[in-house]
Order: sequence, then structure tokens, then C-alpha cells
Amino acid sequence: MIRDRVVSEQELREYLPGQTLSGELQALLLHQQATWELARLGYKGLENVKTASFDLNFIRLSVQSNPGRMKSTTAKVDDSSIRARPCFLCHDNLPPEQRGILYRDEFLLLVNPYPIFPEHFTIAHVDHRPQEVLAGFESLLSLALDLSPEYLVLYNGPRCGASAPDHLHFQAGTRTFLPLVEDYLNVCARFGRLLADNGEVKVISVDRYLPAFIALESASAKAMAEAFESIYRVVESVEGTNEEPMLNLLCWVDEGTWRLVIFLRSKHRPERYFADPPRRILMSPAAIDLGGVGVVPVEDDFERVDGEVMKEIIEEVTLPAELFRDVTGAISEVISE
Repeated sequence: MIRDRVVSEQELREYLPGQTLSGELQALLLHQQATWELARLGYKGLENVKTASFDLNFIRLSVQSNPGRMKSTTAKVDDSSIRARPCFLCHDNLPPEQRGILYRDEFLLLVNPYPIFPEHFTIAHVDHRPQEVLAGFESLLSLALDLSPEYLVLYNGPRCGASAPDHLHFQAGTRTFLPLVEDYLNVCARFGRLLADNGEVKVISVDRYLPAFIALESASAKAMAEAFESIYRVVESVEGTNEEPMLNLLCWVDEGTWRLVIFLRSKHRPERYFADPPRRILMSPAAIDLGGVGVVPVEDDFERVDGEVMKEIIEEVTLPAELFRDVTGAISEVISE
């Protein structure tokens, strides 16, 4: 029963008097660290995480040595492996100690016991359904609004870093953690190009940044959803497959305005992931990595990552520059109609 997984308001108030959803999540994190050993150890492990930072011509990147992420980084996401294991996001399969907050009777907000962010949450649909962003886009927007300004919300596509491609879910994390989010306004001003602005939604192409991305800005959820679906259909037609286009998303709200960053992908994992040592770097890029924090679970790999290696990996898994320009050109035409 899903209700058995929900922490009561009374239990949360024992930790913090959360008056907002963000406050309730902060209380949930304290609750889970107190009652669930795996969560306590996961956040304790963050204290020993090593980081290194790089500046590539006004582009800030960093890398994090995080052994706790080994399971996610090496997750097998092929069809046969997915079918052979129980879904670890279905509420009936969660560890007994793992409990969460029910959001609009649709999603269960859970503490991620293998954190990257200082505060890291998994947001799993209450039903077992595929990882499909169009089916959950309105929820993505509402979550970003309800969790502002403390948190951002992210989405990893089923072929772009989602370790549970068979179960619709998002993640939320400390908004100030990712360099791209912190630098967003300056990045758009320096590297961006306006594709469209119909008075309700702006579409911006940022193609001289690493990685390149498309941004949507609007105070209207309806305008955001319509523009996103138009972009989705363009990318879908370019890929020409029956699968969801390869993409990762970051979403947050600034003073009533949604900001959505769309990373377009060319492949799931870089060549280095499969290479023999010493060339191998066990990094499986997803939204967090593309937002400026590369995550590697192996310390020896961490020691070999520098700014140029990060640049190589990001460029390999995202769209080539020429194709990105072709896609944004097509998007400009569609959005302007």
C-alpha cells in the first residue's frame, strides 16, 4: 500500500516545522537519516567526496569522486536486464525503512540514499509506467514551482542516464550546486542566441557553451508545455526512431519564471567508459554531469580527469555542433509559426 510508505505530518514536525514542500523535504531528509542506516551512511559519505574544478574560457566545470554512485553509474539498462530485475522505484519494492512524501497523489518524494547534491531526492510516480517526459512534463513544471527557490528538478531520459528507464521519475537537488544553474544568466548573455520570443515564451540557443543547450523561459506553464512539445517533435523527427529522443532536462523557477535547460544527446556513454585502463573513465553522463558536475565513482579515474577530459566526454555524448545548429534552425522555424 502506498499509504504505508508516506511519512505523516506529525512525524515530519518532529524534525522541522516545514510549512512548504521544500521545508517538508528538509524534514524528510533528517527523518530518513535518523531512521534509515543507508541514508545516514550515504550523506555521511558526502563529507569525504573529493572535487576538482576547471575553468575553460568562462565555462565552469567540476568533477566529483563519489564511490556511492557506483551502482547507478554501472547500471545495466538494456531490455533484458530491466526485465530480469524487480523495479527498485515501485513502492512495494522499496527498502522497509524508505518512506516519503506523497505529492498530488501522483508521485512519492524520496530521499536518495546515494547523493550527489548536498540534498538529493528521487521523485517516483506511484504507478509503474515508462520513463517518458511528455507524460510527466506538467508535473515537472509544478514540482519545480513548488520546490522553488531551494531546489531544481531534473529529468534523465531512458537512454540518457536514467537507471530506471522503466519507471517514470525525476530528481530534485540543491539548486545552488550546479555551475550552469548558478551561471545561467551570464551564460545566456555571453553565449546565447534568441531563437524565438512570442511574448509568452522565450527560446534560446546556447551553442558556444559546453555543453550546448536549448533554454525555455516563461511565466506560463501552458506556454512552456506547448513550446517544449514543439521542440520534442522536431528532435524526434531528426532522430527518426520510435523511442523518446535522447535528452536531459534541468528545470527551476526564478521569481515566477520557469527556466528549462534541454541537453540534446548523441549517445548514452562515452568511449572511455568501455575502454581498457588506463584510458577508461567510468563516467556515465546525465543531467548533473551536463550541468557542470561530472561524477566518477572510482578514485583512480577521478585523478585522471581534467578539464580537457571533461570537454572530450561532454562533446562525445552531446550533439555535434553542426547537427545542433540544424536542429535549432528547425526549432526556430516551428516556434515562430
